[in-house]
Amino acid sequence: MEMPPMHLTRAEMVALHEQDMEHEGEGSRMRLAWLGNSLTYFNDLPDVLKEFATSDMGGPSELAIATCVRSGGGLPSLAADGCGPMLSKGVVGAPAKNIETLLKPVHFAGWEGLGWDAVVLQDHSLHAVRPAQRATTQLVLRQKYAPLLLQTGRGGVPVRTLIFQTWGYLRAVRGSHELGQFGKKHFENMNQLAVDGTDAYRETLEQAGVPVEVVPIAEAWQIVASERRHLFSSLFSFDGHNPGVAGTYLVAAILYASISGRDPRPVRVKTCGRKDPCHNALTDADLSYLRDVAARAVTQGLGRPLTFTLEAPKQLRDLHPDL
Repeated sequence: MEMPPMHLTRAEMVALHEQDMEHEGEGSRMRLAWLGNSLTYFNDLPDVLKEFATSDMGGPSELAIATCVRSGGGLPSLAADGCGPMLSKGVVGAPAKNIETLLKPVHFAGWEGLGWDAVVLQDHSLHAVRPAQRATTQLVLRQKYAPLLLQTGRGGVPVRTLIFQTWGYLRAVRGSHELGQFGKKHFENMNQLAVDGTDAYRETLEQAGVPVEVVPIAEAWQIVASERRHLFSSLFSFDGHNPGVAGTYLVAAILYASISGRDPRPVRVKTCGRKDPCHNALTDADLSYLRDVAARAVTQGLGRPLTFTLEAPKQLRDLHPDL
């Protein structure tokens, strides 16, 4: 096998090292690129997602996640202005500066597999629900994102793309008054518009040839709103639109089930993952219920069964990859 070029970044060298370990059967690591805003970085959502992979004995041995996020941003502004340097994270070392450096992998002879297993796209929550902003995002998806997504999978193939379905606000905030008044009606109106908007994003990418699916997050929030109203409000933070710790936990469970095809119900992850101290910790019954909602939403939304493992098939090298 040829030696890699000397100009590779440390992150790219780590990716190659991970690939070698996978070829030797030492693990089932998944590389995930993630673009979003505060819905992503509130309560360290990527870290809670990693905890689901770590705690599931039959799932991937590790999730390696790189984020490109910007406060108040959406997919168009990330494409135009780049990643927020203080909030974005690399798999190892410095984060990507823009969507091109994040999504356009380096390919060279003798090293197949350098790329992403999946990409998560999260737009601003008001873009999907408003026709003009939705159309702008669709244009940017077609012109900017699709050409990159078609070559950023391992080995330069189209990458599996997950559209992050945003949810309705708890109340009329941030200029969303036209969507309804305070309470249940406002949430349900905006939530359905978010479902419609992300479906439009999916169709746009499908037409460009990108393998894409929608992560049914809004549908899960609707289930909680219908079944457990007392728990529903705790899905939101104090501002009524960003996620509270319960919302982050539910989204992490949904994403894990969508990405891995694994059933999150037997996977016992604490409210905030490994974060300590964890404020507003939920009861075990609440956590169990949220994982059940996640499993139901993914099974119904994506139309496929989920797998689970009661035993612990992971080998020592999976649990301790540095051995």
